[in-house]
Amino acid sequence: MPAEFQHCSHCCMYSLILFIIAIFSIFETTHPVKQPIIIAYSIPRKQEPGFRQLDTMVRNVAVDNEVLLMLVDKGYYSMFMSNYIYGKMDKMPNVVVSVMDIGTYYMLKKKHIPVVFLDPAYFHGSFQDSFSDYGSSEFNFKMRMKLELVKHVLENGFNVLYADCDVTIFKNPFPFFKKYPGYSIVAQQDETICAGFMYLRPFRNTLDFLNLVSQKLLTTDAHDQDIIVSLLPMFPLKYALLPQNRFPSGGVFFDQYQYYWDRREDELYIFHNNYVIGKRNKELRMREMHLYVVDVDGEYSDPTRKYLTFEVADNSNLGAVLMKMVQMANVLNRTLVLPPTRCADFTARWVWCNMCSMQPLQCYRSVLDLANNGYRESVFFTNAKVPKDLKYEDAHNAIHRFDSRCNPAYAYRSTFPAHRQHRNPTVCHACRGSTSYCETRFGYRQKERVLKFYSV
Repeated sequence: MPAEFQHCSHCCMYSLILFIIAIFSIFETTHPVKQPIIIAYSIPRKQEPGFRQLDTMVRNVAVDNEVLLMLVDKGYYSMFMSNYIYGKMDKMPNVVVSVMDIGTYYMLKKKHIPVVFLDPAYFHGSFQDSFSDYGSSEFNFKMRMKLELVKHVLENGFNVLYADCDVTIFKNPFPFFKKYPGYSIVAQQDETICAGFMYLRPFRNTLDFLNLVSQKLLTTDAHDQDIIVSLLPMFPLKYALLPQNRFPSGGVFFDQYQYYWDRREDELYIFHNNYVIGKRNKELRMREMHLYVVDVDGEYSDPTRKYLTFEVADNSNLGAVLMKMVQMANVLNRTLVLPPTRCADFTARWVWCNMCSMQPLQCYRSVLDLANNGYRESVFFTNAKVPKDLKYEDAHNAIHRFDSRCNPAYAYRSTFPAHRQHRNPTVCHACRGSTSYCETRFGYRQKERVLKFYSV
């Protein structure tokens, strides 16, 4: 058959599906589903042991017929645990977590978190337990699994709040959804509906819509949110977008706040840490806001690790400056603490900006990932888990300068809020060569755990 007729045939079939669903929805738009819907090409959920375990768990934990459903794996584990602890989700009795790697299952089980294991091999899916970036085939497989989980719980007659692992909860959002009676979907908004935080009711048209999205996911590499956005206007579905001043995206949240001291009294229920790429970048923003509350492998509490700090970073060529800092940290076998960075736009509302505002989406990840001993947020030493003697060194160790403008009579005082209480003496050094060269030679001989330079 010629390609143009194949395309036409597909279009006609797709239109027919939409027409049938629309007619069906006229009669049964807002009635809860009585029997599960089985669709062609669906993942065979009914035979998978994890879904049977999910059924039992949902029935046991549901409150007012509502559950909070999350999908977690090893790559997301630290972010999930931080949000779980910070959001006091252990106090929310209707949380159910699904995982796709057995290691994470046992870790969560040990912490008494309600969890079910879904074996990805059962679904013939490509899966790794690392964090998967947006748009990858593994990411898309996880999105399909997310959709199947939501559909499965809806088919059993429960209201589902689905939240991605990068959603931080400030207070219980369930009461807010009562403002939207009769709505099939109530979702957080980006420019439009966001699939990472959605409240769904088990109406017939809700499931018909999700079935259509599922079928589309099987035939395209498009992201689930893109498909939902494209199909929603054509579907007879009552949906609402949550107000951004209560349920902000990462874009809106970090337009208001850069660091923990910027946070004012507000009425936020959640914030979704999107509009940034990669787990490390998401966590970096959380750390600068004091929203990251776990201590993985002693990343805060290790008393033996050695650190390298800089007081000033030239933001006119920040990528090159950070590269020099990373290279020096590698040569000296130290962990780099990110320098304070003044906002590039001095007319902006903020004086100090985090790395993800200095370089939106990527946060200089391509440079910082080259740090052999990792890197820490600029407010690292304000974290409660950092040993007190390390905090003391950061606040009192000498700041070494190798530039010609150094004046030993000048007592340097930082205006960066995390450093305002510091009382570091300034030591000037003669330098024959580049500042980086002299700092590196000097740094080889230093034993203190927090080595402080003024700049590169």
